[in-house]
Amino acid sequence: MKKLTVLLMFAALAGTIMAQDAPVLSDALKAKNAGNEAYNNKDYVSAINHYEVYLKSGEEGIEDDIYTQNLYEMSFYYAGNAFLREKNYAKAYEYFQKFQALGRPDTPTDCRFLYNFANTAKQLDKDDEAMELYHKCIAINCNKDASTYAIAQIYRQAGTMDSMTVYLERAFETIPQAENKYYSRMLQMWQIQELKEATDVMKSAQEWSQKAAGADVNTYLANMGKAADLYKQAIPMYEKVLKYEGVDDKTIANVGKAKSSIEVCKQSINSFESYKKTIKR
Repeated sequence: MKKLTVLLMFAALAGTIMAQDAPVLSDALKAKNAGNEAYNNKDYVSAINHYEVYLKSGEEGIEDDIYTQNLYEMSFYYAGNAFLREKNYAKAYEYFQKFQALGRPDTPTDCRFLYNFANTAKQLDKDDEAMELYHKCIAINCNKDASTYAIAQIYRQAGTMDSMTVYLERAFETIPQAENKYYSRMLQMWQIQELKEATDVMKSAQEWSQKAAGADVNTYLANMGKAADLYKQAIPMYEKVLKYEGVDDKTIANVGKAKSSIEVCKQSINSFESYKKTIKR
């Protein structure tokens, strides 16, 4: 019993000594530890706040604490990704922008960051910034096909259809089809616009044909002459759609529409030319 009492007293004394010897953390180090805990829990916004307290405290050794500085900077990146997954595009943009402003040397070639930032800017209709970021992606061969498709979408949404079609045609020539996961969507986008422009001309031709119906010979010839000229103008426009073969049901169907429209135009022209021969005009 006496031995047990002595042992208990010794243990209590040792505990007291250890408690006295335990280091007392400064507020700065407490903030650093809190930042690490938040970072490990993927609460990156809280991690940023805690790390900022530590990094601005003037605590000895901060200048050499590269590890914590990196965790602090990457927290902006991961926070942006987290908000992007939640479709909170305004917050995602805010943190991506802050991450970019840090000026890390690896940022200009960080594929995932540039592409996510570009998508975020696009969602917020920041078209100029999104275009610039997508072009940076293309320059480093980062999601080249997806970035190209996104740029074409921006042109379409802005109503600059000529720029869209030219850009897509360049993409067809520079990105191998086998490496372009967006090829069918790009092709369909291009086909739809080319078909629309050709069909607008053919519709004008058909309107003149309708005006010619039932008219006297001279009026018929004048109106059908205008229609024939428009049909002739539409043919090469439809032929342009045939430049690229269809690759799926929708794009193959669009090629079929172009071919059938060419036949309609040619038949209308031939009918008019045949009629003129019968009246020797």
